[in-house]
Amino acid sequence: MTPGVLLVVALAGGAAKEPSYKVEVRKAADTVVARTEKDRTVFLVTSESGIGGADITLTGGAWPERVTLRFAYEKGKPFRSLEDIRLRTDRVVVQGAEKQSGRMRFCFVGADGGQDVIEPGGAEPAGYLDVRVRPGADGLDVTLPANLLRGSRQLRLSWIDAFRR
Repeated sequence: MTPGVLLVVALAGGAAKEPSYKVEVRKAADTVVARTEKDRTVFLVTSESGIGGADITLTGGAWPERVTLRFAYEKGKPFRSLEDIRLRTDRVVVQGAEKQSGRMRFCFVGADGGQDVIEPGGAEPAGYLDVRVRPGADGLDVTLPANLLRGSRQLRLSWIDAFRR
């Protein structure tokens, strides 16, 4: 990974069990900020170009059960579509696009840490996960299945907006 911006984010509240995160983005212009909304944690991903990646590492506490990734170019300018999204935890790799909302392919990470992609001629998916992509006023929301991040210390994600700038 090339050096990018390093942010340490802790959700408001200060309770000892509140999760805290370290975020590394691949492009200096991109940001990822965690916040609590109702009954879920939202990671607001702002990507000027519509193409990027980030690593979110849990540095304290536990991952929330309900997590949404919200993609926008900037405040008031949400992504319009996702051509590709890839999520990698310590246990699974998820790969899909907006058109696969509700049914994205996944495979398990090998003991050697291998397996980054599910491609024709390569590893077959282990199955499908209910990863939902929905447009919203503040961004394009990607809602992860409950507890997808449990048992992992890191979420590595990459994205491509179909209508990138």
